[in-house]
Amino acid sequence: MRPSFALRWVLLVAVLGALVPCAALAQIPQEQRDALIELYNATGGPNWTQDDYWLGPPGTEATWWGVMVDLSQNTVIRLGLPNNHLTGQIPEIWDQLPDLQYLDLSSNDLEGPLPATLGKCWAVDTAYFAGNRLLGPIPAEWSDLRFLRFLTLNDNRFEGPLPSFLGSLPKLVDLKIDNNAFWGPFPRTFVENDHHIYLNATRNALRTKDPRIRYYLDWNLAFQVPTPENPKAEAEDTGDVRISWSLNGGGSLVSSMRVYQAWAKDGPYELVGELPGSDTSLSVEALPPGSPVFFRVRAYEGGAWTNAMPIETEPGPVLEVIPAGPLHVEALAAPLVAPLLTPVSFQAAVTDGVGPISFTWDFGDGAGDTGPSSTHQYAEPGDYTVTMTATDSMGARATAAIMVTAYPLPSVQAASEPDQQTGKFNFYVQAQDGAPPYTYLWDFGDGGTSTLEIWVNHTYGAPGEYLWTVTVTDSLGNTANASGTVDYALPPQVAASALPNWGAVPLTVEFRAQAIGGEEPLLIEWDFGDDTPTVQGEQVSHTYNQAWMYTWRVRVRDAKGRESVATGKIYAGLPRVTSASAGGSPFTLKVGGEGFSQGCTIYINGQQAPKTTFKSSTQLIAKGSGLASMLPRDETAVIQVRDPSSGLLCAPYRYYREHAPLPGKSPSRAAVSP
Repeated sequence: MRPSFALRWVLLVAVLGALVPCAALAQIPQEQRDALIELYNATGGPNWTQDDYWLGPPGTEATWWGVMVDLSQNTVIRLGLPNNHLTGQIPEIWDQLPDLQYLDLSSNDLEGPLPATLGKCWAVDTAYFAGNRLLGPIPAEWSDLRFLRFLTLNDNRFEGPLPSFLGSLPKLVDLKIDNNAFWGPFPRTFVENDHHIYLNATRNALRTKDPRIRYYLDWNLAFQVPTPENPKAEAEDTGDVRISWSLNGGGSLVSSMRVYQAWAKDGPYELVGELPGSDTSLSVEALPPGSPVFFRVRAYEGGAWTNAMPIETEPGPVLEVIPAGPLHVEALAAPLVAPLLTPVSFQAAVTDGVGPISFTWDFGDGAGDTGPSSTHQYAEPGDYTVTMTATDSMGARATAAIMVTAYPLPSVQAASEPDQQTGKFNFYVQAQDGAPPYTYLWDFGDGGTSTLEIWVNHTYGAPGEYLWTVTVTDSLGNTANASGTVDYALPPQVAASALPNWGAVPLTVEFRAQAIGGEEPLLIEWDFGDDTPTVQGEQVSHTYNQAWMYTWRVRVRDAKGRESVATGKIYAGLPRVTSASAGGSPFTLKVGGEGFSQGCTIYINGQQAPKTTFKSSTQLIAKGSGLASMLPRDETAVIQVRDPSSGLLCAPYRYYREHAPLPGKSPSRAAVSP
């Protein structure tokens, strides 16, 4: 059975939201991405009717219109671009998509030959090329498509003999090649295989004289002669019996309709009437009361349309005629569109007829039942024609049919990606099957929710383990869920010291770190800032051999990758300020310390003092116009000395200049802090 439209939609067709994903759903191999891009460029991608998200960055291919990716294997499995204004020739890229299962390029403006490399796609189940301007033969390489079940090539410009390997493909069940220019004898492989193929090969130049092939090709449906169906026999007021029927497929190629009569149900049957063309009723002289008579109807084609080989259809159902009112039936079903494995209820509605009436059901999938009502579940997706036949006690029979569609329930895959440092988590989802479009509802487990599609982020306010769930609802109200847990915990905290942080080179410094929190074991790693290798441990020492200001860093990381950092500075071989005092007239700033040399310069709050005078290795004096304004009273200033050889500032010294003393009082000492 050919899959329904509900199965031919394409995934990321599933991706119809306004939000373009900011992170990858799946990282497919580079050669698969290159193949998709080559198809886009070769077939006029910028002019496609739909090309949403195509050519997005690596990892977003699952969101490209018509592309479906198996997220568990990170590989392309479906490509559906029907009726999408693809132009040009189909490129030979398919050997780069080895896991492709479904391909639909039908109803476009493609031209040129079929791609031979599709034969390398070992898993292809369905290939639709109908409704283009493709030409040439069917590639011989396609003989390797041992899993191919559905192939449509109709309404193109193919020509040449029909390859015999098509009839030998072990899984092929549906082949449509009508409205092309195939010619020559029809391959015998179509009757020599071990399974039935539904075939439509009309409007070609194929020929055969083998009746088995004619029967196998189902000439009744795909070729010439329609089948009489729904036969009825009704007694008329004149005493005659009117035999009537309908034709499955129309009667334009019927030479005549033949009615056969028998005195017993098993025959023998004799021809009692022949009507020209496709007439659908015949009056037969009534028989004496109490004598049942049996009729069967056949359609006949004398050879004008079948290579001069007459064809008479198989006889229709046996009609036992006993005068009675007509039997009318109607088949009811609910629901008409249902998910797989959902019970569908069937009910027969009957008018007239002579009871008791028996009922038989054919559910279209090989299963059946009896009785006026029944229920049935479908295990495979598709459109099913359900037939109900009613027979009354007089042998009158009537048939009714109804279409039921079964489709798969939606399915969903989702994942989370943590950022333990901030508590922010990214969540991703991909839905498929069901009846798109979809709606999404995220529950993050802490009271937070979201209705954003495909990609969403959420920040947890407190550490803990949270169960998150995403519910996907399709357009028919069917739902699918995916869930997971996130474990958010604060990173470990670290306090560190480095002593001494100043001195002449070589300067040996003792480093100590204390970490709390996090999940054991903890890793403590030191970077001394002088391009030497990092060192691990709670307490380490390091010697600096060159004069410079170094920034050290200690990083603590726990077992789950959460981490925290502490930093500090080492002033190796640089001057150090240990005291400062300001005042006098003229106003001066006296700076005491160690390691001063000619050319040292005093800086106040990052600004160079007007003038610096070197007094000794332990004293510098700043003076000059504007100096007092750089040291306002009742404020703290940062005092630093720039080393002339390295150009670096020493460690900051904080100096607080107090307010002016009251008359008769001595000024208090300045408050300082290192």
